[in-house]
Amino acid sequence: MLNVKYEYSDKKFEINPYNTNQEKDLLLLSTVENYCLDSALKICGIQSDIISSLTEDEKVAFLFKLREISVGEELHLSFKCKHCNTMNDNDLNISNIIKSSNIRDNRIKDQYKILTEENLSEFLNINLEELDLDEYEELFSEVKNSVTKFNFKKPIICQKCLKENFVKINSPEFVIDNMSEDSLTSIYQTYNEMIFHSHYTKQDIDSLYPFERIILFSLLNKTKEDLNGQ
Repeated sequence: MLNVKYEYSDKKFEINPYNTNQEKDLLLLSTVENYCLDSALKICGIQSDIISSLTEDEKVAFLFKLREISVGEELHLSFKCKHCNTMNDNDLNISNIIKSSNIRDNRIKDQYKILTEENLSEFLNINLEELDLDEYEELFSEVKNSVTKFNFKKPIICQKCLKENFVKINSPEFVIDNMSEDSLTSIYQTYNEMIFHSHYTKQDIDSLYPFERIILFSLLNKTKEDLNGQ
């Protein structure tokens, strides 16, 4: 089993890519109206105690990391260009969602949490009562700008006018709808092709990571083309 380290701020996880069987469950989840991040994480094998410790944005980022290591870092997206109003198809890169800390002040300690005036003390190694108002405001701004964040605003280029657009990808609907490059129908078509034309069983295919299945299916099609060309 492939183990991948997923780290940010003071948090460390070891995660595994989801397999084809889990990918099908994620596709089924995307057909229901109530998009549930907790359910998607459970399908991917994440333990309940970890899920309950995460904020909504952390859950979205966690799912994108699982998607990245299971399927790939590029997802195909249809969008309307805000510059020329043309509908586009292009690839969106979902890697580098985590914006690492750039702390220069040793009074600040990094952690991932939404900063408020009430919890500023949790980001500091000093007593807030030691600060005057100007120092407080300056330190609050420094914490806000330097601790770990998630960047869910991603650039994508219009194929017609070549201008840059930005897409926000932090909604539960967006991440759950994009956990696979396939549909349920196309996955079952893959079953049919791989079982009929090779030695694979449905159980074999279910155990494959999505990126493995995509590669093997592509190689199978290439072999068929080569044989038909002889």
